Amino acid sequence: MRIGPRYSAPCVSMKTQNGIELIWVKQLRYLGIYLVSSNNFKCNYANAKKAFYRAMHIVHSAVS
Repeated sequence: MRIGPRYSAPCVSMKTQNGIELIWVKQLRYLGIYLVSSNNFKCNYANAKKAFYRAMHIVHSAVS
């Protein structure tokens, strides 16, 4: 994943010592937050919001 002015430029494929090819991704998960490949540093909070609202719905239904 790249962040910065060249984030959309084609990337050379990389391989590990075992010969496994690493794939380039548009977003990755780090500590529960999804980092997005873009010109500026950007995060995607959609999954965190969904988990929060799911948990709040469970608490609300238990209290009601």
